[in-house]
Order: sequence, then C-alpha cells, then structure tokens
Amino acid sequence: MSNHSKTENALRNAAIGITNNVVVLALHLISRKLFLQYLGIEYLSVEQVARSLLSILSFSEMGIGSAVLYMLYKPVAEDNRPEITRIVNTFRRLNTAVGLVIVVLGVCCLPFLHLFITTSVPMEEVYLIFLLRLAYSASSYFCAHRQMLINADQKNRVVSMVSLVVNLAGVAMQCVALVTTKSYAPFALVLVATSVVQNLILYVIGGRLYPYLKEDRHSWIDRKSRKELVTYVKSLFAVKVGGIVINNTDNILVSAIDTLTVGYMANYSTVTVRLQELLTIFHNAILYSLGIASVEKGSEEKYQLFRKVVLIDQYVVGVICVCTGVLWHDFIAVWLGKEYLIGDLLMYSVLLNFMWRVLVSPLAMFRDTNGLFVYV
Repeated sequence: MSNHSKTENALRNAAIGITNNVVVLALHLISRKLFLQYLGIEYLSVEQVARSLLSILSFSEMGIGSAVLYMLYKPVAEDNRPEITRIVNTFRRLNTAVGLVIVVLGVCCLPFLHLFITTSVPMEEVYLIFLLRLAYSASSYFCAHRQMLINADQKNRVVSMVSLVVNLAGVAMQCVALVTTKSYAPFALVLVATSVVQNLILYVIGGRLYPYLKEDRHSWIDRKSRKELVTYVKSLFAVKVGGIVINNTDNILVSAIDTLTVGYMANYSTVTVRLQELLTIFHNAILYSLGIASVEKGSEEKYQLFRKVVLIDQYVVGVICVCTGVLWHDFIAVWLGKEYLIGDLLMYSVLLNFMWRVLVSPLAMFRDTNGLFVYV
C-alpha cells in the first residue's frame, strides 16, 4: 500500500470516526439527563461501580487482543491469506474462552457486591444492574475476531459507520425506554441488544470482506507463532494489570466510602471519556498505518513519526485541558443543574487523570505496533 493510500485511509477513518463520536455524544448527553431525571443519581452510581468491577475482570483478556493485532500487521501487509486465517482462528478461540471466563467470574462476584456498594437501591436491583452490565461486557468477546481483521486492514471506517447507525438507534430506544418505563432493566436490555447487533453486523461484514476465512475454521498458528504469542501475552499481562489498578479502581475505592459520590464524578467523567474517545479516533485512524509502517519503515523513520505524534498530542491535550478546566462547572450546571456540581479539587483530579491517560497513549500505540511488549 502506498503512503498516499495510507494517508487517505487514515483521513477517511478519522473523518467518519469523528462524525460518529459527535453524534453519539449529543445523544448520550440527552440519555444521561433522562437517566438522572427518571432513575436518579443512586442508580447511576451503582452502574458506574458495576462497570469498574467488570473492567477489573477483563484482566483475564491478558492483552491477547494487542498481541494478536501486532501479529496480523505483517501478513495483512503481504496479503498472506493462509497466515491471516490461522491468526484469526486462534484469536476467535482465545476470545471465546476469555468471554466465558468473564461470565463465570462475574457470576462469582454476585455474593460480594454488598462489600463494594453502599446504596439505598435494593440489592435485587443491584444484582440486576450488575448482571445486565456483565452481559453487555461479555457479548463483545464472541464475535470480535473478524472486526479485528477489519481494523488491521485499515478499514475501521466500516466499524465506525456501523457503530454510528446502531448507536443512533440504540440511544434513541434507550431514551424511549426511560421515558415510558422509568425502569433500569429496559434501558440496559437495549444496551445489551445494541452491542449484540453491532457485533453480529460486523461479523457478517467481515465474512463478506474476507470470504477466505470461511474456507478454513480449524487451523491454528504454528509452534513458533504460539511461542511468540505466549511471550507477548506474558509481557502485556503486566501492562494489563497495571492499567486496571491505575484506571479501574477509583470508583470502587470511592464507593467503599460513599457510592453516591461515584455518580457525581461520573457526570464529569462522561465529558472526559467522550473527549478521550475523540482523541482515540485520531489514534486509531493512524494506528493501523503505524502497524504497516512498522513492517516497511526503518528505525529512524519510525522514531521521527513517534516524535511527531507525541508533539501533536501534547498540544491538543494542553488546549483541551485548559478549556475543560475553565468551562466544566458551567457546562454541568447548564446540562444537568447546579445540584450535580462537585468540588474543584475533585474536578481537577478527574482532569489530571484524563490528561495522563491521553499523554501516554502514543507510547502504547508505538509499543503495540512495533511489538515492544517485552521491554515494558
């Protein structure tokens, strides 16, 4: 693939991804307002803690996705279809096993939820919220292998377009469910259904884009590749655990003191999560180009590219953090009301957390696309 083609792909992927993110952001702002209006801050707090607990359970994925994605770059660049098929088949089996493990671990967590959640919401409702969030989290593991190949082949704009259409319908139905039923279960069931439908659509599209995958569903990667995969996963497991400890324990620790505070923080985090997703679109748009470049370019060219990405990220994050810090309270007051404001110290801690996550993203991108897992 020429540099011109890779640039065009990156630009198209970014443009479609940004459009998707902006539209979905607008819908999620409406959905969150209705959620608080009809269900209240208590339900939001419980949902956020459940999400954090399930994020911790995702340690069982152990970084397999990043390792497999790196292994795909070379055969995709060379259009080595037999090797692509072997890698995708291996990822399908591993991902299915991970999904089942997460379901089992999630069910095992049910008797201990009261240790992490202090709330006036009845425990039956807490269990329901957790199980529905578990279904949502686990569903993404069973059809992700073809989507992985779509992304590795620099066609992630296809994923963005499907996501845009499905999310538009899904968030609209969630809003209708909240207004008509004023209950959490229909709202969450729509969320689960949206995830399942999106994954199935991408599974079908992947089959049409890469029909040769259907010809061989039983092959595995060879012994040498298995050893490489095990080495990568061992290294990435440390990264995975570290990321979980840093990024997914805040809500649980805060909830042990006051679950309600988690809900107030979640409204602010909604803004940073969406901003991070917007920047992730830019990162993903170039990520797969970087993966191909890791196969085709020399060390000096890759290092210069790394410096450019880091510099752009620093400028963009600096501007975003200054503007967000100044306007955040006013935005929350207009969007939800002054009763949902938090203190300045807590607000700036959430902002600094966001800034740190984004600034380290280029390091993770170049680590994953160049296979530097062992050095972590």
